[in-house]
Amino acid sequence: MADEVTDLIETDPRRWLMLFLYCMQTLLNQALWLTFAPISFEAGEYYHTNSDWVNSLSMVFMVLYPFGMLLSARQLQIGLRSAIVWGALLNLGACVIRAGSVFCPLPGGAGFAVLLTGQSVAGLAQPLLTNAPARIASDWFPKEERERATTMAAVSLLLGNGVGQAFPPLLISKDETGSITGMGSLLFGELVLVFLSAASILIWFVNEPECPPSHAAAVRRRSSSWSNAGLTPHGRQLSAPFFLDDTAGIPPATGNAASPRPGETPCSRQTTPAASAATEQPPPESLTRIYGQLLCDVGFLPLMLFIGLGLGCINSFLTNLERIVYPVGYSKDVAGLFGAVMLLAGIPSAGFASFLLDRTGAYRIVLKAGAICGLLAATVFFALLRPGQLGWSTVAVGVLGATAIPLFPVAIGTAAEITFPVPEEASTALIMLTGQFFGIGTVFLFSSCLPDETVPPSFSTVWTPMCIACLSTFGLSVCMSQLVNAKYRRRTIEAEEALRVCSRQVS
Repeated sequence: MADEVTDLIETDPRRWLMLFLYCMQTLLNQALWLTFAPISFEAGEYYHTNSDWVNSLSMVFMVLYPFGMLLSARQLQIGLRSAIVWGALLNLGACVIRAGSVFCPLPGGAGFAVLLTGQSVAGLAQPLLTNAPARIASDWFPKEERERATTMAAVSLLLGNGVGQAFPPLLISKDETGSITGMGSLLFGELVLVFLSAASILIWFVNEPECPPSHAAAVRRRSSSWSNAGLTPHGRQLSAPFFLDDTAGIPPATGNAASPRPGETPCSRQTTPAASAATEQPPPESLTRIYGQLLCDVGFLPLMLFIGLGLGCINSFLTNLERIVYPVGYSKDVAGLFGAVMLLAGIPSAGFASFLLDRTGAYRIVLKAGAICGLLAATVFFALLRPGQLGWSTVAVGVLGATAIPLFPVAIGTAAEITFPVPEEASTALIMLTGQFFGIGTVFLFSSCLPDETVPPSFSTVWTPMCIACLSTFGLSVCMSQLVNAKYRRRTIEAEEALRVCSRQVS
């Protein structure tokens, strides 16, 4: 029998709602991560512990990331909605536990133990959310909007970092007796926001649109059917399928096609002969094999190391920013200003980079050029970081943000392009895991290069051990970026798919 597949490509108007729901929950998760970083001294005093233990509230996210990845890996098997719902529920549970800590901030560590437990739960939720930007863009957005959606989703992570850095100091203060106030308001306020976001996801978030928004998404859906039949699109035998189709949450079809049977959508009826012949669904392919395939991909490895090292460097830079500006004589307010300027400057430039990618598809060029510009901007920032140069230092850190911040969404989009049809969240997960791994190392490296806060500020040269360590790490990352030369698999397969559909329509 002739192949009767007719892929219906449609853009679902709900795509922006799905992206907004995802971005809000991801932003809140990132804010939970860094809530106590800008108020470490106040948190230590409130919970009767030292600053090292307070720093562990942020470090626990990095330490638990590999374990959270095991939970996130289920995303390959249970679908996007299930992963986002689990992330939202874990976030909500974490906030409930954290809020409970304010009822026992007594000497002996009980309150802090409760708080650390809550942070750990939020740390387990992080991979479920942070691994999905490219996946939600691929599942819901057409080709011409895909990179913009990826950028918006990825930038929500960075905005969450900014919210976590900016708002806690506004709520925490000392009263006339010297007691810390506002901790309850901070934690219960976060609980309310996470609850509203989680409830919205449970009600409105849908796994995927009824019909694929692009030819790449259509190939992804058919690959699930071929895999269920034990075949690849080219007829080769598979030991197990790459993908499982999770249709939970998809409403009944209301399209203009012929009326489907109960439980069908206009697109769910369009299957291949191989899929129709399938009588039994084999067990899903080993997740170890999927990740092993990526780790053996010589085109993907340089990209993973580049952005992983870059993420670790930027996160450690922001974490230690107060101590970086301290020897120059700048206060924590200046550190907060630098962090805010860096993140805010990166948002419009990330939008411009996504627009450029949507129009040109020049992933490698944008990635490599951005990495070089980021290294130059970091060098200029450290060269200008000296007493009496606050204005120029602020401009330099803004340029650093404008060049470095867009590299993250660009790298995620590039990974999706060069590893297709491997699930987008798998490549993102390895990138994020590498970033967490290097983040732990660079936090300790940068901290060892910085003077103790008990030492009075003293400026002698801009070429401090911290400057050398940061620029060397960033420079190594840039070197890795120049090795990214893999082919654009997704665009190639999309072009072949479009030609196949056009040929069928003509015939």
